[in-house]
Amino acid sequence: MTLIVVATGGGGDGKKVTAGTSTSSSAAPTTTTTSTSTTTTAPPETTTTVPPEATTTAAPATTAAPMPVVTGQGAVLREPATSETRVLAPGAGCDQLGDNGWTVTCGMVGAKGGVLAWLLETRDTAAGSTARRALVLRRASGQQWTVALRVTDDSASQFTDIKVRTEDVSGDGASEIAFGFSRTGASSVLAVDLVEGPGTVVVHRDLPKGVARVSSGQLDTWRRADSTHDVHEVIQFRSGAWHVVASAVVPASDVPPSQL
Repeated sequence: MTLIVVATGGGGDGKKVTAGTSTSSSAAPTTTTTSTSTTTTAPPETTTTVPPEATTTAAPATTAAPMPVVTGQGAVLREPATSETRVLAPGAGCDQLGDNGWTVTCGMVGAKGGVLAWLLETRDTAAGSTARRALVLRRASGQQWTVALRVTDDSASQFTDIKVRTEDVSGDGASEIAFGFSRTGASSVLAVDLVEGPGTVVVHRDLPKGVARVSSGQLDTWRRADSTHDVHEVIQFRSGAWHVVASAVVPASDVPPSQL
């Protein structure tokens, strides 16, 4: 902006009038405004992950291994070729059912369907050996007894011993008769026949270097597996049949004495 100043003196005082030009620069004050900007960062979006619904996978159905069935196939005791009936006098012992000339060991049991008698007979042979017989008889009527099963070793060539135990092996409240036949020969096989009424072999086992024991509800057998181990099997009557319900290899030193 330009300002013109005029100085005027009094008329006659001889003063000069000076005219001048004065330049004034006026700058508008500059105002600086500092603006503080606060930036608020939005929180991150929260994503909620919904876990998938739990999937229940059904365990595969397990089928128990079938229990091997045991029968009387191969039994030592057999039905006689012809029917045979013996008479026991009133008051006489079961030994009177034996054969003449033989030493008799015997017993009677309440079996399924009636009463059974078992007999073991021995006699010395001319060669100095022992002949052996085993019989099972069932009571028919009155004092009559029918021979149901028998085996004879009159030449002493089949067995070195025969043993008998009676027990309710089936667990049905009636007794069974267990026979153990120790066969001759280097293999030392123990043949086991389990007889139930009215005179049937329901279990037969051939046990190399074998051991057998009977108790209420089961028959335990051991047979040689190798020089230091045996196979132990537990046989029980279940679901209308005889089964091997357990089997294990055990140290031979753990095998108990045989009852048969």
